[in-house]
Amino acid sequence: MKKNILVIEDSPYFRTTLIDMLSKYEDINIVGYATDGITAVKIFAELRPDVVLLDLMLPKMNGDAVAESIMSINPTPIIIMTSLSDFEIEKSFVLNVDYFVDIIKKPLEIDQRFVEKLYTKIKDSSPFQVKNIKHERIITTPDVNVYSKEADTVLVIGGSTGGPKILKTIIPIISTIKSLPIIIANHYEVGFEIQLRDWIASLAKKQTVLISDNIPVDDKIYIAPTAYNFIIENNHFKLTPIDKKQIYFPHIDKVYESVAKFYKNKCTIFQITGMGFDGLNGVKTAKDLGAKIIAQDPETAVAQSMPKSVLPYADHIIKPEELIKYL
Repeated sequence: MKKNILVIEDSPYFRTTLIDMLSKYEDINIVGYATDGITAVKIFAELRPDVVLLDLMLPKMNGDAVAESIMSINPTPIIIMTSLSDFEIEKSFVLNVDYFVDIIKKPLEIDQRFVEKLYTKIKDSSPFQVKNIKHERIITTPDVNVYSKEADTVLVIGGSTGGPKILKTIIPIISTIKSLPIIIANHYEVGFEIQLRDWIASLAKKQTVLISDNIPVDDKIYIAPTAYNFIIENNHFKLTPIDKKQIYFPHIDKVYESVAKFYKNKCTIFQITGMGFDGLNGVKTAKDLGAKIIAQDPETAVAQSMPKSVLPYADHIIKPEELIKYL
């Protein structure tokens, strides 16, 4: 089935080239385009496309306001195309948290690699669970004393679209558990790690750091890098090069595999909301190594495909706010 795409981009060269290259895919149908924000909202309301490709910097109405309008009209997968200036990174990050957008770095010149990466994101996109879009999960008081609770595991959380909303719910509670290293691998464009670290740190009750080479795994929260993969040796992170064909950053499959290979049955994986199937192969490997697999109940997820894909391997299927009971 073809996906109907709306392109919102004010640069004539970038827009026409992008439309030409995407139109070569048989399962892509470009239903329209807009060159400014106000027109974009009007066209979106008329066409109701499956996916929106949105430039962040637009005349008349900026991309952040367009995204907010789209979500109020009909929640739809949006892929933000950004140059990754400091200003655009900050704007894009806020949109990712509030409006479930995906992000891709906008090149100076369009090439086939960019288009293939964008095509993969389009393919992975799926309709949102609208009932979960505006639903702020309530942090309830757990029936365990988390402030005196100690864990005997390393927790790895993998997610994508909608992930920050879940992290906002669970991090304030689980970060109070002693002796619980937490590794977060949520899909981001390369260059967003600092924003994610600082945002998680504002929620957490323990130190939050970016994973770097040769640092030990302690009682902290660790943000998986986007420019590197990693393995764990002697309880230390070791950075490794990314695969040239890698399309997910960080690559959740590799994160799960790396942690489970070292910690085995001391590894707990929580696969949360997201589009696509990253994490599925990693869960299979981790399960064979003795890791405990927890999946977010897809009925509570904005994007169901990632948690749904691992259900056959899950030891527990839970609402995010129930995680504390399983650590």
